[in-house]
Amino acid sequence: MPVPGMRFGCVVVVLAALMGCAPSLKTDPSASVDQTNVGKDYWLTGAVHFCPAPNVSAKCQDLAEGHLKTDSVQKGIKETALGNLPTSDSYYHVTLNDGRAGFIQAAELLAHGTDTDPAKTDCKRRGDPRVGMSAKQVEATCWGKPDHVNRTEKEGTVFDQYVYGNRNKYVYLRNGVVVSIQAIDART
Repeated sequence: MPVPGMRFGCVVVVLAALMGCAPSLKTDPSASVDQTNVGKDYWLTGAVHFCPAPNVSAKCQDLAEGHLKTDSVQKGIKETALGNLPTSDSYYHVTLNDGRAGFIQAAELLAHGTDTDPAKTDCKRRGDPRVGMSAKQVEATCWGKPDHVNRTEKEGTVFDQYVYGNRNKYVYLRNGVVVSIQAIDART
């Protein structure tokens, strides 16, 4: 049994949709997620495609490691004979440490990248030099190998000063064992 006014209501909805008056049901599901990652630093933990345009093509390079910063996010494009067509894939525009800029698919970066610097995580695990360590143990700490070593020998005793010049840090060893550590705050 027909509902009075049903045909008229359907026509109004169809006309509104054709004229653009109907509310849009299309949303960008990735925009809010992707925008939150713009401006962040990322370190690659796996291979990603680094592309000159926001699409995966033969012109892309594979990157397996490195540090980058996300600058913006945009929808991908698909290159066709008729021109470029938008896709539903999101791409981050990124800048690498060496200054190169390009695009990485958002899903790839989030799957094969981390916003935690692995060197800092590793540094926390390795720790700082401590009194009583050997020279080899000091080099295995977060401070690493010294920039310079000052050595003095006196009456059969060897004194080494490990100089970490760019960080204003020093480790003092006597006969290969740490006896003192000095870290100067560069802000003073």
